[in-house]
Amino acid sequence: MDSGNGIICGVTNVGTKPIEIIHQIVVSDGTVADQGAPTTLSPGATYSSGGVVAPAINGFVYCRVQGFSSKKIRVTTCLMTLQDIVNGVGRCLDMTTAP
Repeated sequence: MDSGNGIICGVTNVGTKPIEIIHQIVVSDGTVADQGAPTTLSPGATYSSGGVVAPAINGFVYCRVQGFSSKKIRVTTCLMTLQDIVNGVGRCLDMTTAP
């Protein structure tokens, strides 16, 4: 099995009202490698993208959710091995949360 990496985006609604989000995974040149479907999040709920594998993941990538301030959402990026994504293992090699 390929030993490349993948990324999972987690988005948490920290506001007081339901919101509709669309997460994107953006690679180093600004290209959107993956975009989720519109998803409604209730206050306190978290959405996870489920795992995206792309060749550019081994370089600079990030999760983006446009149109919201840090008062409404928290975005967490979890870098995982391809094998862990395929096997459904929730083990992050590295994790970053943006306020």
